[in-house]
Amino acid sequence: MIGLLVSAMLAIFAFALVTPATRGYRPWEKSLISYALLAHFAGTLALLAVYLYYYGGGDLVTYHHVGGMISAHLSADFGNVAPRVFSLLIGTGGTELTTTGAAGSTGSMHALASILSYLLGDSILASSTLIGSGAFFGKLGIYSVLRRELSPEFHKPALIGALLVPSAVFWSGSLLKESVVMSFLGALIWGGYMVGTGRRRAVGAFALAIGVVGCALFKGYLLVPAAVAGMVWLYVRRSNRSTHVAAKPIYVLAAAGATLGLLLLIGNFNPRYDVFRAEKQLVHEAETMGGSAGGSNYTLLDTSGETSTTTLLLTAPWAVFTALLRPAIIEARNPLSLVNGLETLVLTIMLIRVIRRRGFWASVSAIRKSPILAFCAVFTLLLAIGVGFATTNMGTLSRYRMPLVPFFAVLLGVLGTIPRRQRAPAMVKER
Repeated sequence: MIGLLVSAMLAIFAFALVTPATRGYRPWEKSLISYALLAHFAGTLALLAVYLYYYGGGDLVTYHHVGGMISAHLSADFGNVAPRVFSLLIGTGGTELTTTGAAGSTGSMHALASILSYLLGDSILASSTLIGSGAFFGKLGIYSVLRRELSPEFHKPALIGALLVPSAVFWSGSLLKESVVMSFLGALIWGGYMVGTGRRRAVGAFALAIGVVGCALFKGYLLVPAAVAGMVWLYVRRSNRSTHVAAKPIYVLAAAGATLGLLLLIGNFNPRYDVFRAEKQLVHEAETMGGSAGGSNYTLLDTSGETSTTTLLLTAPWAVFTALLRPAIIEARNPLSLVNGLETLVLTIMLIRVIRRRGFWASVSAIRKSPILAFCAVFTLLLAIGVGFATTNMGTLSRYRMPLVPFFAVLLGVLGTIPRRQRAPAMVKER
């Protein structure tokens, strides 16, 4: 009962925060955003029901169970246990607190679950409600960037893509890494945008730092596509503003150099995300995540031997297709995969519609001219390659690709709203 009461209070507080967060937005935006928050709370309940009563267990339940045990130790000896929980959270120790000695992002999840359990009365519903609210506001931060960058006619498809895609809503609502990281990804993108555009730089830098640290702790691989996409956004923005042809090669070199530096920094921070050793890393992930043959398992990489760069390049298009548009509805084997198949069917239809109405090269040209669409495209493409190669099960594919789904949906929705007769659409706001 206490957990239900705390969850209700958290939900009310989240709804109260929507008003100041959407100050200056149009009435239809505020209505859709409120519906989106309500959908996230409904998604939280649905996700808990699936894990507790359909799966009967899983990562979510394990995180809560271990977190509850650590929380009990916190209550008994806070002064001694709290520093070890913090060490577990940031990955520098504390593994003895868990039953399995888990470290890395799994250890960080155990630590976060223990903190939430300690603060919220060991309620999995309250913890999930708080995480779902954080994920929602992370996406709202992403939408605030989209609405600043896009012309008003594209705001509705951008809002729907960022906040209302069913799978992204469903997987945003509980003690899962994908749910937790969405709030940090939103902070990273919003903060990076504020710093890059010179708006509220101090607040933006703080949000960017929080986002980088949070992503590094829970889903470090997101930093790679985010870094590359951010540099592409900055290059397109600077290039569009420049009237000097000679300046554009300089921007290309600057963006390439900055991207290389960021990738080297990320690789040195965590060798697991070193893109210069992509062959070994992707094979390792496929081996780690792989399971027994049959069922909904699949593999795109041969993990029995060395994988060459050529093999990766030739297989990459199929990896992208798999990450974005599978499982197809004819591949559905259970109710959940059927729901996933319906969503990928809609996304496939949207993609076909974009190509038919605008044409492939016209769509590419539109993306090249819009900094924010270029960001969405590069982030989606790079993350899809990693997810497609590393994931080996159709049942978990929808969950692992969740962070890229809003960007993919925004891309398709915005491009799909452009009439064919409009040869040069004003996709970016006039500055």
